[in-house]
Amino acid sequence: MRVKGQEFAVSYYKERGVVVFSGTMRLRNVREYDQIRQVLRHAHDDGDEALTLDFCELRFLNSSGITMLGQFLVDARRADTKPIVLRGSSERPWQSRSLDTLRRIWPKIQLVIEKPEERAAEPEPEEHEAEADAAAEALPETNSIFGHLARKQTAFEDHAFFAFLRTNPETSWVWEFIPGMGFWVKTFQDILRLVRERVASTEAGAMAQHILEGDIGHDEWFVTDLKALEMELPTVLELFGPAHQHVRLGSYALVSEVYRADNDVLLLVLLLGLESASYVFFTGMAAYLEGNEFPVELKYFGRNHLNAELEHGIVESGMDAIVEEACARDPELYDAAVALIERIFDAFTLMFVNFLPPERRGEQAAS
Repeated sequence: MRVKGQEFAVSYYKERGVVVFSGTMRLRNVREYDQIRQVLRHAHDDGDEALTLDFCELRFLNSSGITMLGQFLVDARRADTKPIVLRGSSERPWQSRSLDTLRRIWPKIQLVIEKPEERAAEPEPEEHEAEADAAAEALPETNSIFGHLARKQTAFEDHAFFAFLRTNPETSWVWEFIPGMGFWVKTFQDILRLVRERVASTEAGAMAQHILEGDIGHDEWFVTDLKALEMELPTVLELFGPAHQHVRLGSYALVSEVYRADNDVLLLVLLLGLESASYVFFTGMAAYLEGNEFPVELKYFGRNHLNAELEHGIVESGMDAIVEEACARDPELYDAAVALIERIFDAFTLMFVNFLPPERRGEQAAS
């Protein structure tokens, strides 16, 4: 059983109990991953042994693909009929991070990260799969908005903040870091409301409303976390003081994009960019808190928030399709959308400097 796209292939090998992913997967929304989900469900229902999902030859998987996998693993947990093995490669750092997040969905999920020399000992893939992989490798990068967004999301994972998280710093740092999020947490809620007010079409309005409703109350989770840590809310003087400067400037830049966007497509691109950057953050934080056995269960920063996104989807189905189709018809709109994505991640890059320990901020800001 096999699904093949322009840049990827997904193949199920019954005799080995393995689903092999290869190439670059950046389909435009969760719904477009339905055929791949069907392959996974068939493989899960076929046979009694453990099912292995092999990602070693997968160069990239976007947030919609991660969401699809999360939903499949949630279904596997509910069925509880066979264990799942996630196999990745040490040559692709994103796999260690993203697959480890997925592993935490269910205790019967095992994660295996292989070194290249270990991979060489595996049985050779069948000839038609090798040909498909070679064809996918030879394909040029596509000029899609979603592809550009996916590449920026991947680059954002290398921000100094996330590199710092991966060093597993002492958990005492969290008490210094969390209050600095306050300005952005509240600003994000305002941005969602402003976007909803400014979109003109019924279709875009419904999508913006859905995202707004899905995020209602998340700012209260932030307050709950502060209480759990026995911390006070930041004061007005603190929020507008020098320690929060980068967060304010990044937040202002993102608010300005709501008014700078002169059509629904660009407003949807703004929402997609916000969701993309947020996914990187919540994935990194959940992995850090759990990996270091943080003594307090956090709602906004912990697994609870990430699970909500895995259960319900990070990017609304159809939103990115509207963006892609509109930009394909209008080169000027495409250029505007690409420039907007660049500005979104520039703002987050600036903002996240504030979340580093003070001794690391100056060096990162200068770079």
